[in-house]
Amino acid sequence: MTRSYPRSQLHEALEQYGRRGRRLSEGRMLSVDVVLRQLGDGTLLSDPGYREQLARRVVTVLRSLITAIADPVDRRIAEAVLAATPEFYDKTVEQRRAFVREHDLGFTDEQFKTRRARVVGDLAADLTAAFRNHTEPMSRIFISGSYDDVSWDRDATELGTALADLPVSLIAGMGLPGRRVSYAMADALAAKGIYSPTRIQLFSRANVTQPTDADRRVGSIVYVGSTQQEKRREMVHHSSVVILFGGGNGTMEETNLAEEHGVPVIPLAFTGGAAQQYWVSHRHATGDIRIGGHPVDPGTYALLNHEVHSLALRAAIDLVTQVLYNRKP
Repeated sequence: MTRSYPRSQLHEALEQYGRRGRRLSEGRMLSVDVVLRQLGDGTLLSDPGYREQLARRVVTVLRSLITAIADPVDRRIAEAVLAATPEFYDKTVEQRRAFVREHDLGFTDEQFKTRRARVVGDLAADLTAAFRNHTEPMSRIFISGSYDDVSWDRDATELGTALADLPVSLIAGMGLPGRRVSYAMADALAAKGIYSPTRIQLFSRANVTQPTDADRRVGSIVYVGSTQQEKRREMVHHSSVVILFGGGNGTMEETNLAEEHGVPVIPLAFTGGAAQQYWVSHRHATGDIRIGGHPVDPGTYALLNHEVHSLALRAAIDLVTQVLYNRKP
């Protein structure tokens, strides 16, 4: 239902950010901090760490809210106003309007003019609600890996369904494991009536105009970096734990980044590829692997390569739980 209300200060701040920031990103949110000043604790805004955390959350929530807009014209207006997608980066508002006039069939200046205030107003109201209802941030699970055989979809779906029972959010690239796990988690959350687009982030390179691999609209799509290496660094940087599902050289690069940043890695060894390579190289040194502040249980780690896939997935969920609750195995 369309809401009607006067323009709030946050509404004005979003409009101002769109004009001056010209890109929805953490860096621009920090430099053009009008939105942060509306949502943050004024006594803490001088703290660089607080500002960075706040900017990250604002951008994440805004991207999720924009992705969740059902009407495609309203969603496109939101993307244009806040320069949320690569084709609008570093363009003035007028240049963004010219872009959609030229490239978006059926989009008119009249639609932009008559709908813009309502669209931004709805975003401001939803953003306010998201921060008012804020609880402690969830641990972020990065689903790393790849596969070509769609028979693995069943295991990815089982993993996503199981993760929906935990207080976690997901990070993934556009590979099949990340997408299938994300879709299954979204479906399970929706069945419980608790789906929120902020729980899932799919990452794509900033120089990819349309990530065609995303065959369903769930969560939010985050555009970052111009290379795969930059994108991988960002995904690992925002992760609490990495789950490996198959994969090749790129997945091994992500495990190296995770170890550099002290992010625990849980390899689903039964899926083969990089996940199995990582498991084989660590299975005899489980005493050195710490998850949630404690060494992993050798028996649980061994189960990650079990031929009964549901047992291996259960072991992975047990290790994720160890991360979440700092529990001894």
